Amino acid sequence: MSCSILSKRFGSRGGVATLCVAALLAGGLAPTPARADVVIIQDDFYAGEPNSWIRTNLAGTAPAITNLPGDTWTKTAGRWGDVRKQSVDWGQPANAADFGDSSLGLAISLGGYAPTAISADVQFRGSHETTNTGGVALGFYTSTLPPADVEGGVMAGFSGIHVSEAGLTLYENGIAGLAIAAPTTLTSGAFYHLSYDVDTTTGEISNVNFDGDTTTYSWSTTAFTTSATAYAAGVSNGGQNGRAGIDNFVVTAVPEPASLALLGAGGLLMLTRRRR
Repeated sequence: MSCSILSKRFGSRGGVATLCVAALLAGGLAPTPARADVVIIQDDFYAGEPNSWIRTNLAGTAPAITNLPGDTWTKTAGRWGDVRKQSVDWGQPANAADFGDSSLGLAISLGGYAPTAISADVQFRGSHETTNTGGVALGFYTSTLPPADVEGGVMAGFSGIHVSEAGLTLYENGIAGLAIAAPTTLTSGAFYHLSYDVDTTTGEISNVNFDGDTTTYSWSTTAFTTSATAYAAGVSNGGQNGRAGIDNFVVTAVPEPASLALLGAGGLLMLTRRRR
């Protein structure tokens, strides 16, 4: 029985909504609540106050703010360095994820969640001994991560956006694609905010926002599928002596089906209470 039929029979009194929802539920047609994406991973990589002199290896630790999948950070590649957070700026960023190698990744499982957006503040720079500007990337890995403590190969299975002095480049399953030059030269050592939306059904990305610029960067891709987005990740990939930093890492996703069902049940309960 449809809602329109119920309205004709019972008029526009407050009980119509309750009767309509009940009828739909009885017929196996539970109403679908409007999708509200949720933050599933959030980490600010806070290490401590400047005078506390704290330095922590991030591999094996959990995101500090939100961690719905329940996984811990995993190192990828990085034979000569690790990803750490530290409370003091020793030429590396304080209270951020510091990538101490030119080919090094930090990844975390999404636990089956379908990502809808990813964002972070990203930095590329050289090491202490060089002005090499390096490169940094924000995106996703497949379920097969590059092995840790191995030189090179950090981009294998990676899909995301790579940032360097020249501009932004799209990576699709480890392959560098279209590069788009930045309107102005990007500065080594500066943090830039990067975010974009993801559709794992079509594999597309959209609404790329690079430090407030929402018009320059756009790519046509079908690479960001469910299988290609098993892990969210930040990556240092800047050639010899390149380094990187990442801060304020956030991933949003579609709520689990069980959560959607609870939202529907909650809506029905509210309608029933209003009727009483």
